[in-house]
Amino acid sequence: MIDLKGYEVWFVTGSQHLYGPKTLEQVAANSGEIAKAFGASTQIPVQVIFKPVLTNPIQSRDPLVHHRYGFYEPESIRTW
Repeated sequence: MIDLKGYEVWFVTGSQHLYGPKTLEQVAANSGEIAKAFGASTQIPVQVIFKPVLTNPIQSRDPLVHHRYGFYEPESIRTW
């Protein structure tokens, strides 16, 4: 069995800036709580990392290489 303890999964949430700052803050807070719960689960053998809410097509297109958010890290598990 592969030891996954050295890997991480990013919890990335997408939304639209049209909803306004208060809604986006709530989306970020909710997403952070979900990521925290996943990270605390003994059923998930990797570290779960919350990432900022993405609000436009450029950010959402490929978050793994979007340098503004510091997303590319070789030890990450990737899925699309």
